[in-house]
Amino acid sequence: MLTAYDASAFDPYLALARSNLFRVPPQAESSGSPTPAAVAAVSQDQWTLTGVASGPQGLEVWLLNPQTGESRRLAVGETLRDLVLVGAVGETAEFRRDQQRFTVSVGQRLSQRSPVKP
Repeated sequence: MLTAYDASAFDPYLALARSNLFRVPPQAESSGSPTPAAVAAVSQDQWTLTGVASGPQGLEVWLLNPQTGESRRLAVGETLRDLVLVGAVGETAEFRRDQQRFTVSVGQRLSQRSPVKP
């Protein structure tokens, strides 16, 4: 027997769904990227890696700054300040800063990095 759809039945779950760190970040209404000044004002170490995925343009990682609520999606070669996303495997992303390379796992802040041995 089919019943009528009642959207209010999902109300108890809205807070949980909105707090999910692993959801796909919403599209920004403006240019899609925060201004360089806004990114520069926030320490990279405040960012948490929330996901690694294969997106429409290839490999990408998702980052969240829990202090500001800002989220970012980086494809390979894109940057967050002076960090460059080099690649990712499984639940681990590899970044480069100058000549130093390091990895961060999903759920970790960028400050919780592990150096990549040459």
